[in-house]
Amino acid sequence: MAVSGTGTVDLTTSVTSVTWPNVKFGTPVTKSFSVTNHQNIAVPITKNITGLNAADFSVSGGTCGSTIAAKATCSIAVKFAAGALGSESATIAISDGPDPQSPHNVSLFVPGTIPATVTPLSITYGTITETSAQIKNVTVTNKSPFTISVGSVVGGADPADFTVVGGCGPTLAGNSSCQIAVMFQPTDVGTRGGTLAVSIGQDPTSPHNVSLTGTGL
Repeated sequence: MAVSGTGTVDLTTSVTSVTWPNVKFGTPVTKSFSVTNHQNIAVPITKNITGLNAADFSVSGGTCGSTIAAKATCSIAVKFAAGALGSESATIAISDGPDPQSPHNVSLFVPGTIPATVTPLSITYGTITETSAQIKNVTVTNKSPFTISVGSVVGGADPADFTVVGGCGPTLAGNSSCQIAVMFQPTDVGTRGGTLAVSIGQDPTSPHNVSLTGTGL
């Protein structure tokens, strides 16, 4: 007697990998994916995160509990909180049973982490005579626990009118801040403009460009 049958997949995930954008230190970001139980019975599931940066990823919600009902779909939310400079990665394994293909792995990846903020991103000096000068500050805050490198350079339409006269560098300790002092002294009358480019060696979004404007009288 010949017999035959067709096997079905027990469980699937909506994705095999999740990628976050570049994430700032101190600003966790959560992403979700779904899990579907194709069996005619409810199945128990567990979620386990392992890998190089497993401590920076955590299951933070979703609708998946300890079981998935028959023919049902639920979601798993994974939160990432930056804890290292550069790229970070881990793997979340979803195990169910009975399922010979368990566990089902979803890779987790962050291309880069952003350790610092630069504020403000625009400075207006107002109207200054050619024989006068005014200084304003740009604050660099290192929100990571690691030492980062900091540099700055003035460019733009009228770079000669704006000068860095003090401030950060070449390194900034973890969880600290510093100020870059930029002086405006117009070399001509009318609207003058420049850009302060703040470079941070461990920041994938570097340089941070600060717009500088003033009027020469």
